[in-house]
Amino acid sequence: MKPVFKQIILFVIILIGVFSFYLGLFPDSISPVVGKTLPKTELQSTTGQTINTKDLYKDKVILLNFWATWCPPCRDEIPLLNTIHGKFYHNNFQIIAVMEDEAKDLADRNQILNSFQKKIPIQFPVFFDPNTKLADALNTFKLPETYLINQKGKIVYKHDGPLNPWDVKKIEGKISELLK
Repeated sequence: MKPVFKQIILFVIILIGVFSFYLGLFPDSISPVVGKTLPKTELQSTTGQTINTKDLYKDKVILLNFWATWCPPCRDEIPLLNTIHGKFYHNNFQIIAVMEDEAKDLADRNQILNSFQKKIPIQFPVFFDPNTKLADALNTFKLPETYLINQKGKIVYKHDGPLNPWDVKKIEGKISELLK
């Protein structure tokens, strides 16, 4: 085999590895944030109230989902998140959706959200991360991304990319374990 051909094959193998990692084909559990406490920062409610992330998980299991209205996979997973919400809502469990749409202010963000919810209703609270402090602290760089957080604020699971029905079963099992 010629040396140039070997170099091309090696380059292709490395390229496939890099893309596999980027696309999230490796297990979610290798995420460096799993096992760490949810970073303390602030989110903004749809009414403009500032909420400290520490106040989100007080004795609750939280499924934290980063999404955007312009993201097709994010839109597709909203019904699945609504199903999880309906199944566990009364058991010290809460889904928190963090909308990452760019907007000039709260009124603009709410207009985008309200327009979206006319097409796809969301049955759980939506918050805004206007300065992307939480997304940056968690190194969230693609949407959607979902984190499962226990009652003490520890991130126990991270899922990159859109949820599918098999992912939902896995997450529901993890939620059930945490609620015991």
